Amino acid sequence: MVARVGRPRRTLHRPTAPVEPETAFDLGSITKQFTAAGILRLEMDGKLGTTDRLGSYLPSIAKHVGLEPTPGQVREDVAKITLHQLLTHTSGLDNLYVDQSPAWKEYLAKLLAQPLLAPPGQEFHYSNSGYDLLAMIVEVVSGVPYERYLREKLFLPAGMSSTGFDLPPWRRDRIARYQDWTTREWVFPVEMPLDRPTRLRLSGSGGMLSTVDDLYRWHQALLGDRILSAAAREKLYHPVQESYAYGWRIGTTDRGTRVISHGGFDSGLGVSAGFYRFVDDDAVLIVLANTNMNRQLNMEIVAGWVQGLLFGGAVPMPPPSSPASSFRPAMAGRYKLPSGGELEILWRGHQLVAATADPQGILLLSLPDALGDDSPEDEAMTRIFHGIDTGDWEPLRAALWADASFDGLKRRTTGWWAQQRKELGSFQSVRPVHQVWRKLDGAPELQIFLLVRFERGLRLVRALRNAAGRYLFNVENIPERIEMTLAPQGPGTYSAWSLRFQTGPRLVFDAGAGTLKILGQRSVTVARRDATARN
Repeated sequence: MVARVGRPRRTLHRPTAPVEPETAFDLGSITKQFTAAGILRLEMDGKLGTTDRLGSYLPSIAKHVGLEPTPGQVREDVAKITLHQLLTHTSGLDNLYVDQSPAWKEYLAKLLAQPLLAPPGQEFHYSNSGYDLLAMIVEVVSGVPYERYLREKLFLPAGMSSTGFDLPPWRRDRIARYQDWTTREWVFPVEMPLDRPTRLRLSGSGGMLSTVDDLYRWHQALLGDRILSAAAREKLYHPVQESYAYGWRIGTTDRGTRVISHGGFDSGLGVSAGFYRFVDDDAVLIVLANTNMNRQLNMEIVAGWVQGLLFGGAVPMPPPSSPASSFRPAMAGRYKLPSGGELEILWRGHQLVAATADPQGILLLSLPDALGDDSPEDEAMTRIFHGIDTGDWEPLRAALWADASFDGLKRRTTGWWAQQRKELGSFQSVRPVHQVWRKLDGAPELQIFLLVRFERGLRLVRALRNAAGRYLFNVENIPERIEMTLAPQGPGTYSAWSLRFQTGPRLVFDAGAGTLKILGQRSVTVARRDATARN
């Protein structure tokens, strides 16, 4: 939902039912700001201080979860971590997830056994674990369950009756179902907080449910002293490293105005949420979605475009269609691609649709120039991926974003690469096939999509290059099937456009020859009609 000067305007929709203002979504890491506010509220009441050390609370936390620490299990470097450092992701704690352990007892033991990524206070390392510990501190200090404390001290005073894990008791028909973008199947997510075992529902790092209306009420409450004092709010918004304050990122727009924001993602559930408070512009943008596109829906696409519409800026648009170009039924049918796969053209609801489950066909409809051979290899990327293949990790380490966890990326990449080698054979090459500029929190970044070729198949990787010329890498999951509506451009000519990649091919039909040409900027692929297939 978008709100400006306090007036709600519109919500987004999902296929099975309309999204209403009371529809609840998983907020992901937006939950962290509630945890931070809970800590500040306890500090206002004299129950703790943000300069307190974690070691002061670990005995109570361990007892609370049933762990009896052995001598030396609580290391001195961990005990010295302050609550301030937990709040600002400068504690050095690794990024673990509570729901990947059988219970909090095992989670805490695993967390205490992990070496710090850096000495406390020196480096920024985003850590969900730090916020999980903060939530447990809220619980042991207040003497009531974490969620109940937030509800009584923060949510209800702010007028928020529809935010929490188990409180309020949720009706399932109020909770948005989630979509895995790579399969396009809609199922109720069994890993939603209310479906987890009770012992694992407490998570100060993410997973709380809320609605657009409640988040707007939260924004309004934070404008005054209703839930937090001016001094507490000053701490809440004071950035320390990497523009991160207490559960919020603090940025500056191109217009020189402040934006206080945070996103929430869970690629396994399709969680994609964004909360942007343009406090100098008296505007709020809240995006809660029930799907994501490889961690890219709200923050990088929808939110950026809506900001462009609100404040004036470039908004990518597909090519204009020509409604006067009528559909010819002879175009419908099944076409054989050079890869041996099939592309289906069908008539659906007065629109022409292209559909395929062939991996190369999916790339042709999404990135039409990806399969061409005319784009040169990138020397830097070749060194990085050849290093991954041979075990030389130094090129990747040198290219990585300064605040990225190299050890964590190395662990994930090692497992992923071994799996690709097992399924697809030896590594052949890597080439950049598409680029898209974006601005995230006012900072320009270049998205470079890389086609990684193995002996028996392809993979797509996205490299994000920041203003400093450093990279962050994410694997792009290619959907199992894709359907794209075709827009008429002229007689026998249509265009497809991918929201994900902000590009698409032109499709030119020749009914007499029984061919379909798929045209990119630099490539042409010819598919031939399968005369034996039944339409």
